[in-house]
This record gives sequence, C-alpha cells and structure tokens, in this order.
Amino acid sequence: YIKDLLPLIDDDNEHVRSDAIYTLSCLGDKSLVETILPKLEDGNPHVRLITIRALVKLGGPAMVKEHNLMKPILDLLENEYTVELAIKTLGELGDKSVIKELLPLMKDKETRIVLDAAYALVRLDGPLVIKEYGLLGDILTILKDKREENEYRRGEAVQLLGRLNDRSLVKYILPLLNDKSKYVRSQVIRALEASGDKAIIKDLLPIVSNDVNPQIRLETALIIHKLGGPSAIREHSVARQILSCLQDINKNTQTDTLTVLGRLGDNSVAKEIIPMLKDADEKIELSAAWALAQLKDIRALPVLIEAIDRQGSFYEFAPGGGHYLSPLSQEAQKGLEKLTGKIMPGSRTDKEQMVRNWKDWWAKDGKTWYEEEVKKIKE
Repeated sequence: YIKDLLPLIDDDNEHVRSDAIYTLSCLGDKSLVETILPKLEDGNPHVRLITIRALVKLGGPAMVKEHNLMKPILDLLENEYTVELAIKTLGELGDKSVIKELLPLMKDKETRIVLDAAYALVRLDGPLVIKEYGLLGDILTILKDKREENEYRRGEAVQLLGRLNDRSLVKYILPLLNDKSKYVRSQVIRALEASGDKAIIKDLLPIVSNDVNPQIRLETALIIHKLGGPSAIREHSVARQILSCLQDINKNTQTDTLTVLGRLGDNSVAKEIIPMLKDADEKIELSAAWALAQLKDIRALPVLIEAIDRQGSFYEFAPGGGHYLSPLSQEAQKGLEKLTGKIMPGSRTDKEQMVRNWKDWWAKDGKTWYEEEVKKIKE
C-alpha cells in the first residue's frame, strides 16, 4: 500500500500530492518522516502546509522544533489560500508562544479569519484568553454586523461566546433567538444553556411555543428542563406546548417529540400520548409506550409486553449461540422495568429466557394487575 502511495507525493497535480502525503501520515509509520520531509520545499503552499501537518501527525509537536517548522507555518499565514489551515495548525501545536502571532488576526477584515484565530487561541490557552486580551469586542462585532450573511460564521461566534460560560454575555446572545437561521438559533439555545442562568427561561418560552422548526422547540424544552427542572416544566406547561409537534408530517419528529415528552416527566400529557399506542408505525407506537413508561402511566404495559416479543425482536448470534434483543425490544424491556419495578432474570447475551419470563408473568399475574390499575385510573 505504501509503495502505491509513494509515487503520488510527486504527482503533477497538487491535490493528489496533498492527499498522498496526508494518507501516508495516517499510517502512523515514523519511518516515513524522511520520505515526506523534502515536500517542505514543494512549490505549492498548500502542499507545504499539509506536509507540516503530516510531520506533526507522525512525530508530535516536537517535530516543529526538530525541523524548524514554525517559520514556514507563520509564512503561510500570509497566503490567502492557506491562512485558515495555518491558523488551525498553530492552535493544535499547544505552544502558547504563538499567541502573539495570532492576536493581530483578530482584527482581520475577514470574519472567517477572526473566528479561526479566536478558536485557535481558546484551544491554546482556554476560554479566558478572550477576556484576558480584550478580544470580546472583535467577536461581538461579527454578531452586530448586518453584512455577515454566513449563518455558520454567526453560529460559530455564538458558540464561542457560549464556551466562555459568562452570564454577563447573555444580553448579547438573546437577540439572536430570532435569527432567520435554524443553525444560529440552535447555537444560541446551547450557548444560553451553558450560561446556567435560570432567569433566561422566560426568554426561551416563546421559542418552545412559536419557533417554526420543531427540532428547535424540542431542544429548547429540554434545556428549560435542565435549567429549571420538573417544576419549571409544570409551571410553564412546557410539555403541553410541544404536543403540536406530534402532528408533524415527519415521522422522526413525532418519535423525537415522544422521547422528549417522556424525558420532561410531566404526566399531564399522558392522555394525548395514549392514542399513539395504536399507531401503524411501530417506532411511533413503541416511542409512545416508552414515553408513557417514563411518565409511569400503566396504559403502556400491553404494548410493551407485545413489543418485547414481536417478530424481529432478536438479533441472532451472541457468543455461544444466544440472542441479543433488537433496539426496539431493548426499549420495551426498559419500559417494562420502569412501570412494574420488576427485573426479569436472563443471561447477558441470551435474552430468550428473560422474554419468556415476561410473557409468563403477564399471563399469570400481570394482565390482571394491569386491568385493576386501569380501573383505578378511570374511577
């Protein structure tokens, strides 16, 4: 394999040369260092930078000093085609002495350069480096600049602010809850979560009920739960506000919603989930049963009993010829344990005995117990 790659590092096409050098570095064979070293003199700046990264990958950061690689890296900061990867390379080296080389890039007119430099600095010296060198304004400028149309750059700027774990920055992040980009809004929500500030729950509530993207709504509901716990979910009827996501035409959104409802733990929405126990889609049916099990609603029990032993419940082949449960049946097992407080015996790999135990329990005692519990609910 190496013999096939070696001629390619001298190919006429610079992309082929770069790919070959990178692939050789992935092999982890340090004897290749001497073979790759001459490519530091390649006429193409990108190939030279890939060579530097390959040498560091093979021999670690010590290669920079051993082969005097720092100056070539710094020179590549001046090339518009290599500057981004050169910045990333500096950030990965772990050498804090290059901070002084990165700081001027925080004033670059290109947003991408500013963000790359900021991330490299954080990687080298932790999030506090942004405040230590007074760089916060450079990042905030990206968010305030109406000309910055690239949603991923705006999102990266928000993400960077979130990593600072500073509640005082919340006021700069909150206005972006209404950004037109789903990606930016998602990053805003995560940054707000990182702040750990319960006071922002009131700002998140409109997102739960009004955001056009159901995944954003679901993610926000979980963050409110993390910030304020079950009491915040009940106080603000968060679970009820995301019930409309169950009507989404996307089946994955429906199953995600059921999962979130189960995690939020508000059993006041159980009656809206129960009809989905009869859904034609077995994933939705079982997700509904799982959610109800988390809410400790006994009405999920028959579906879980049936699901744990339905066709396709087992993956063949465990060591010694046993069986593993399929993912769906594993969820059914967890739901049964949650609802009944019972753990049926069965070996780690062969689950057939465990399933038989559940079926036997249902036939002997479980169904009668279930019917009595349902009567209590109706009364």
